[in-house]
Amino acid sequence: MTKQGKPDWIQIFDAGKRTVAASQIKERKLLVREMVMPLSVITGHFKALVRDDEATIESIQAIIDNCLEYIIMTREEYNVVAQAGLKETMPASYYQPSHKDYRCITARFDAAGITLLML
Repeated sequence: MTKQGKPDWIQIFDAGKRTVAASQIKERKLLVREMVMPLSVITGHFKALVRDDEATIESIQAIIDNCLEYIIMTREEYNVVAQAGLKETMPASYYQPSHKDYRCITARFDAAGITLLML
């Protein structure tokens, strides 16, 4: 955040998590910042808390801490995610308790074949 309380987009590019492909690129114009989890999915988690009468400060904070994060990726990777239909949603496996991607925040990138750089 900036001193004015606004998102610091420059800092996200400088210090944010990256995909393996994006880690090779230094020119910002070739990169895109994307939320790790789509906002619509985060909103769905909040709605589920309310529906299940589990909305507490702690549960809301846990969703924010776990889900509200940005990733830096190449424009090509961004297009792959969009073409796979995963720009605003998570893959079906994210919602299936028996699947390895259940509640995995990187499931949409995994489904699109994009590897995140682990620091």
